[in-house]
Amino acid sequence: QNTNPPSASPSSARVQRMVLFSSFLSSSSSSSSFSSSVPLRTRKLAKLCIVLLILMFLKSSVVFLVSHMAYGQVNPLMLVQTSSDYRQMLYVTRNNYSHFVRDLIWRSVIRDWGGDYEYMKRPVRLEQWMIDKEPEYFMRLEQAGMQFKVVKAPNNELFSWNKLLRSVCGYFFEDDTTCKPLDFRFGDAFNTTKNTNEKTNKKRIVWLSRGKNQRRAISNEKLVYNSLKSRIPNLEYLVINSSILRKNPMIKQAEMFNDVDVLVSLHGAGLTNMLYMPEDSLVVEIMPKGYSKDTYMNFAKRLKLRYKRLTADAAEGEEGANRKAGKISLSTRMKYAFDSKEDKERKFKRDVIIKLRDDDISSLNDMLLEETKK
Repeated sequence: QNTNPPSASPSSARVQRMVLFSSFLSSSSSSSSFSSSVPLRTRKLAKLCIVLLILMFLKSSVVFLVSHMAYGQVNPLMLVQTSSDYRQMLYVTRNNYSHFVRDLIWRSVIRDWGGDYEYMKRPVRLEQWMIDKEPEYFMRLEQAGMQFKVVKAPNNELFSWNKLLRSVCGYFFEDDTTCKPLDFRFGDAFNTTKNTNEKTNKKRIVWLSRGKNQRRAISNEKLVYNSLKSRIPNLEYLVINSSILRKNPMIKQAEMFNDVDVLVSLHGAGLTNMLYMPEDSLVVEIMPKGYSKDTYMNFAKRLKLRYKRLTADAAEGEEGANRKAGKISLSTRMKYAFDSKEDKERKFKRDVIIKLRDDDISSLNDMLLEETKK
């Protein structure tokens, strides 16, 4: 008797495959019928929600990136808690040495630490990111006797831009009523010659150069400088390029200027370093004719420094001049393209290449010659 099971015939195998295929088709059609049962309007709404979520994510990424570029170490998520005036302070001071030191730090010191009476003083209130910008700088100030207190950020009350400028010395340091006297000299905290014999008997003059700047410079700067050196040899001369200043940390800039007797500079941010000069030193600011701003004149007064101003004509038509035949260069127009009309006009008057004529050089020579007699 044969006990082996009968083998399936080819026809029965074919029938089984057809049954399996038909069951697969039926399952597919059922899922298809399920998706088709979802209303078209609902499907479109779902797609729209997905697109909106993607756009919101992209927007958040862009805002985060732009905020980081504009405000530096500040957490972009913190910005939602700030006023527009506070954000302006962040934007202006983040990459601008002059505004950070002169308008943010120095004004904060005057606000909290200025005054004729000891009881009026309190620790200088700053936010942590300000100190983190250069901790060693503030450490040196503490070693010289200044005290600091970290306040919670953002502090819209203390650091709203226009309020800070208006309430402490005025926008251009012109307000005597809010500019309290300060019995503290920043330069003492950065004096590297205090206990050495490096200080010479010659008065030290720093010529602050803007180098190859194509918007604001003195076209015959080298000729003027060499002329002064030959006429008044009994001064210690030093040329500092503004591009070198930008590459140096704040503490190095302070050390460069703490023993300077005379500072000569074209109008610009480098003049902020008069903050570290000894009292009764001389600041000579050179400006183009047709442009006037009293910021550094008033700042020098607050620091008990002497101040003189020299104005000069634009170097019309010369190589590298910003204005040629009365026209503003394209690069300058592009730089200030998004500024207000008033700001543009002011900056166009400021950002010119000037040339010191013979009478200008003589005036400058007389200023420096007078210093040798003091």
